[in-house]
Amino acid sequence: MRKKGDVWVGAVLYMALGVIAITVILAAGLPLIQKMKDRNTIAQTKELMQVLDETIRRVASEGPGSQRQLSPFVIKSGELYIDEKDAIGVGSNTISWKSKTGALIMEPGFDKKEGNLEIRLDLTNVEEEYDIRMRLDYREFLDANLVSDFGNPFTGEFSLLVKNTGKFDSNGLSTIDLIVS
Repeated sequence: MRKKGDVWVGAVLYMALGVIAITVILAAGLPLIQKMKDRNTIAQTKELMQVLDETIRRVASEGPGSQRQLSPFVIKSGELYIDEKDAIGVGSNTISWKSKTGALIMEPGFDKKEGNLEIRLDLTNVEEEYDIRMRLDYREFLDANLVSDFGNPFTGEFSLLVKNTGKFDSNGLSTIDLIVS
């Protein structure tokens, strides 16, 4: 009779040890997995921003009527701002992506430039959490206009058409429409 109870006690102890072992593994592994996921998202977004920059510059250099469609254009994480209007309604002629991350990909507080892409990582009030921003600045190169039924910020999957209108702004910069649908 005593042996039946010993079997159940042993089974419960083994299950408890198994649950404890899985909990320890998950507690140690999940933050590492999240940081790897953040690094991957940042790398994919960096590549997407560089493709967008190359497309905009190609359309601007080809002349009036030139256009390219980027579809699907996928922002997996964070927010994309296209020609965000300032307080008086004037466009910024920039395209930027912002997100929070746990991945320390560079020294916080400094700008890093990769081609035309500016990258900045800033500290937040939360330990091991950072704000990351990637920006393409066209203020000296062209006049970028957002044409969309949707407003900033953009997230998820959408279609982006880059079109050279053939017009020039008051500073003589070529006008490029960024049409989001």
